[in-house]
Amino acid sequence: MQDHDAFLDAMRSTSTSPHYVKIRLVDAAKGSARDTCVTANLLRGALDIEASSPNDRASGADIDTLLASNHAHEFAFSHPAALANLPKHPEPQEMDEASRLVSGIAGPDIAQSLQEGDLALFAGQGSRRQERTAALACALIARGYRPRQADLTGTIILDT
Repeated sequence: MQDHDAFLDAMRSTSTSPHYVKIRLVDAAKGSARDTCVTANLLRGALDIEASSPNDRASGADIDTLLASNHAHEFAFSHPAALANLPKHPEPQEMDEASRLVSGIAGPDIAQSLQEGDLALFAGQGSRRQERTAALACALIARGYRPRQADLTGTIILDT
């Protein structure tokens, strides 16, 4: 999973270029779970929606406490609208391919590859652009990077 301090920094940011966070997403209604990466603003929105559910004990004021104490970054959602706020998830093979690609690129060359190299090509291929971008974000987080979603293009940029 993601370093907890990096996760909290991402969740506290109010930038128009939100950070990606790596989470374990649990669909409580289906009993299914998956590792995925989403932008911090969408996760916070889903948590807000879930907290407003009449069956949930949390309130909006408790979300920061939940985030700070949840070192596993596992979030269970039962409210359909909360899950709908987190709609695009990579398939396991996309996660594996992104990890393989990222691990094969030297650290100094990652940012360039995201702009116009193999990583940009991977994210832009086919109809699953958002899912593949999320897979890249997960792979980058695994290597210790702090990826963001560019506010105008939706591509990944890295904190410098």
